Formats: sequence, structure tokens, C-alpha cells
Amino acid sequence: SVEWFGYRIETSLSVFLTILSLVLVTLMTLVLVVRSIIGAPSAMRTHNQTKRQQSGLTALTHAMAALAISDLRAAEKYTTKATSLLGGAPITTLLSAQLAHAKGDIKTARHCLDLMLKSPETRPVALRGMIEQAVGEKRCDQGAEYATEAWEKQPQDRGLALVLIDLYS
Repeated sequence: SVEWFGYRIETSLSVFLTILSLVLVTLMTLVLVVRSIIGAPSAMRTHNQTKRQQSGLTALTHAMAALAISDLRAAEKYTTKATSLLGGAPITTLLSAQLAHAKGDIKTARHCLDLMLKSPETRPVALRGMIEQAVGEKRCDQGAEYATEAWEKQPQDRGLALVLIDLYS
């Protein structure tokens, strides 16, 4: 028997344990439902971010493939889509620089390369692009500066060694 809020309840042990089990299961279910409701916005945000990133990577892949086969219209379309989905990721700036170079848009390519110089991940590639532009525009002194900086970071690069020899000869 149990006294509860002034009432005396008499029951067997098995009935008491069954009721206690049901109460505990109900409370656990209620806690799970509340946690699901509270966590739903965060879970949806994470899902949407993951979906957006996956779409951005797909667009990036299409853009790179289009650029590789010189389909500049498709490359530009997918580059724009990848940039909007992935934001300011360095890889989208690299892709934009490559696309601008392929289109012959030196001004945009240089702007992208300048942005890439600020990111440690893309700086080596940006230096290569800046060397190529400087040499193409007969700015050998500036090309040599870029090549020297790149060589200091990558002394094993034979291509840079040849560029430096050409620039200083």
C-alpha cells in the first residue's frame, strides 16, 4: 500500500511495477519529443548547409569539366552557381581565375589572382598565374619577384627554376 496526496492506494507489486514502467516510458518519450522539437531548427539548418555544399561541389565539378573541354559558356554558368553556393571558398576564386584566363579577361583574372594571393591555400597557384601574366605582358622584373617568392616556398619545382633562368638571362 502507498499513501499519495492523502489517498491510500493498495495494489500488488506487479501492478505497481507495470504502472511505474509505463510512467517512465511515457516520460522518456515526452523528453525525446521535446528534444526533437527543440533541436529541429538546428537539424534543418545543418541539413540545408550540407545540401547547399553538396550542390556547390556538384556545380564546381561541372564547371571544371566544362573548362577542361573549353566549353566556356557552361563553365561560366557552373562557376557562378558554385560561387553562389560555396561563398568565398578559395577553390571558387581559383576556378574564376582559370575561367577568366581562358576567356582572355586579363583584368578579372588579375583580380582573382590578387584575392588568391591573400589565401595560404591558393597563394602558390596565384603566384604561378601572376608570373605567367607578368611574363606575357613583358613585366619581367615583376615576374622575377613572383618567381623568386614561389621558388623560396617550392625549391624542388623544376618549372620555377626554368622560369627564373629565363627571367634572369
